[in-house]
Amino acid sequence: MIGGAWRPASGQEDLLEVVVGARGGAADAWRRWSAANDLESIDPGSARLLPLLMPRLDCLPPDDPARARIAGAYRRSFYHGNLVRARAARALRVMHAAGLPTLVIKGGVLGVAHYGDVALRPMNDFDALVPAGRGADALRALMADGWRSAHPIPESLPDAYHSAPLSSNDGLEFDVHWNLLPQASEPDADAPAWAASEPFDVMGVATRRL
Repeated sequence: MIGGAWRPASGQEDLLEVVVGARGGAADAWRRWSAANDLESIDPGSARLLPLLMPRLDCLPPDDPARARIAGAYRRSFYHGNLVRARAARALRVMHAAGLPTLVIKGGVLGVAHYGDVALRPMNDFDALVPAGRGADALRALMADGWRSAHPIPESLPDAYHSAPLSSNDGLEFDVHWNLLPQASEPDADAPAWAASEPFDVMGVATRRL
């Protein structure tokens, strides 16, 4: 799980059973999990699953004190998810103003597309692709708008990498890509992805997604 190895531990499997397993086994899985875990001290990976319990509150006992904690986790995730989307929308506008087409490829802005609810997929970052050869243009535009890079000469990054991590003053993260993958940096490597992309809206900003 997040914050450790990719394979969930047995207790995490019980929690996953509640949030994404068959509803018929969710109540029993919750009883097993809640008997062995304290919501006040769960690991970070499990904590990120708490908002996904919101649509399944009916699987928990009606007097379960965890309900309030789950609702709070959901509200926090909803607020933070919309904050990430708003910041992404501004970054997309900045790149569009610089004449750069954009394609969102992963991160928080895609939660709505796949989960139907931004709160159900807590994320602190977003990623967008610009055309190959335009990475330096994107970096200049974004840094002029306040995004920061830890690299001393960020405009040189497109010569050696496929993307660059940027951060905002309040700790949000944005990876701008000029190639989807580090192993494929030819000028036309991402042409199939652009051709197969479809329109997508991020808080009123028209972009594209895979």
